[in-house]
Amino acid sequence: MEEALAAAGLEVVLLPSPAAAHPPLRVLVAGIEELGPYGAQTVARLCRQGTAVLVFGRSEQATALRALQACGAATAERASFLVHLPVMVRLALGARRS
Repeated sequence: MEEALAAAGLEVVLLPSPAAAHPPLRVLVAGIEELGPYGAQTVARLCRQGTAVLVFGRSEQATALRALQACGAATAERASFLVHLPVMVRLALGARRS
């Protein structure tokens, strides 16, 4: 994942937790488990601050992924996440610029 983000021209910074993210952060990529119990609030806050948020999870977490989409995140199931990551990054960054 780090290689894919670096290939998109982004500097990769590993955070102790998504809640520790502060602007200026262009893109946050996180597994749904890493978001913790307040993931929706974290996602909503980061999206309001202009951060593109990409979240992946298991197929059994589809309901939670849809909830995070409603908060502004781009989401995908873990199995297809890496395949679609370059496109998701471009789309997410493009959406933040407009």
